[in-house]
Amino acid sequence: MIDLSGISSLWSDPLNMLLTCIIIYLSYVLYTLSAPVNTPQPPKSPPKPIVMKDFTPNELSVFNGVDNNSIYLAVKGDVFDVTSGRSFYGPGKTPQNTLITFNN
Repeated sequence: MIDLSGISSLWSDPLNMLLTCIIIYLSYVLYTLSAPVNTPQPPKSPPKPIVMKDFTPNELSVFNGVDNNSIYLAVKGDVFDVTSGRSFYGPGKTPQNTLITFNN
């Protein structure tokens, strides 16, 4: 059996009452701060579909980030959409610190 006689001594002294209330309040505040907040997230837009297309050099030159918002990069016949790297591949940018290897 649990002895609960010590609990009554908490309320007999005003200082014990104050400290007990402070401990209960701080426990409540810490619990509410650590509880996850369920904020609704906006729905994510689906990724753009990948369209396979062959480009001529003239068609590819349109996607330079100046005339069009998209930036495409062609490497060995493969075309990549590098629009998300605009700060690196954008107009007037020269990619530095790149590793270029040539395999024959």
